[in-house]
Amino acid sequence: MNILIINGSPKKKGGASAFFSKILNKLEEFCIDKKCKFRLYVISNSGFVGGKQNNAHLEQYKCWCEHSGITWGGGLGIGGAVMLHVIFYLIFLLGIVQFAAGIIFNIGLGHPIIDNHLLNSFIRSMIIWLFLCSGMLFCELKLAWQ
Repeated sequence: MNILIINGSPKKKGGASAFFSKILNKLEEFCIDKKCKFRLYVISNSGFVGGKQNNAHLEQYKCWCEHSGITWGGGLGIGGAVMLHVIFYLIFLLGIVQFAAGIIFNIGLGHPIIDNHLLNSFIRSMIIWLFLCSGMLFCELKLAWQ
């Protein structure tokens, strides 16, 4: 079995999109000239919440297959890639900001800088953050192993 893997990214800078878009027109010509015979399957993973937004990306590969004489095997659109990392950092940063704001309020009110209520609240937030992150990590690993 011959497998061709193409990884394209929608990033403007530092992404692979520009690089692979140049390689695809050359690859199309190569496949036409050499009469390549393989079936192309595409996994499109984007930062959107749902995978439905990847349909346009999958259609581009389908059209490419039609023009280059390659058999289109189908595609899978997966969403939430970047979103998971944003949530990961956002919850953590919000916990830190909440803790810092609590320190500032305690100083302004003349209370101890870090009291039990503030410390317990921060620890609770971090435990929830770790719990949610472990769930996201577990699901990402589960998807990767399938």
